Amino acid sequence: SMTDLIIPNGYDDRRIPAQGAFRRSNATLRAYGGAMGGGKSFALCQEAFDWALDYPGILLPIFRQKHTAITLSTRKTFMDQVLPSELRDRKDLVRVKESQGQDFVEFLWNGSQIHFVGLDDPGKWFSTEFGGAMLDEAHEIEEQDAITVNSRLRQRCADCVKYGMADCSHMPNRMVLTFNPSYPGHWLHRW
Repeated sequence: SMTDLIIPNGYDDRRIPAQGAFRRSNATLRAYGGAMGGGKSFALCQEAFDWALDYPGILLPIFRQKHTAITLSTRKTFMDQVLPSELRDRKDLVRVKESQGQDFVEFLWNGSQIHFVGLDDPGKWFSTEFGGAMLDEAHEIEEQDAITVNSRLRQRCADCVKYGMADCSHMPNRMVLTFNPSYPGHWLHRW
């Protein structure tokens, strides 16, 4: 017999009010800005974890401008602070790859994948459809790259693909951004 693994959500967005507002927002494009140390990357990684649970089969990239930056910060935050310890070492439930230019976490029970991608070498990502996207430290990213990422938000769930449904409401198909305050005129101000 198989036992359910129940993992309590230890995320408390009441501790930092801006995180709470960000997490409760239903906006199509959500952004969380502020100074260093405000919990932006943590909130973004928590959102990615929740989407991977809520949307089976989602292909969810988290982008930063440079691959080295995402591995040293965002991926580390996800692995150390967001991915519950109950899952971290369960190779029967979670597959982690951190080599050969691929960095991802896959939930084996539902097929969801969170990829950590540097825009300095986006490779296949600009020709792939995904169910959501995250831009961490978006103030470092070129607006054209953000537009391209946004244009790829059209992954359909397995059932909609199976039944030939062109429109699918079973994936978020939205972007989430974090950023530090930037100079006036930056594309983030217009967005």
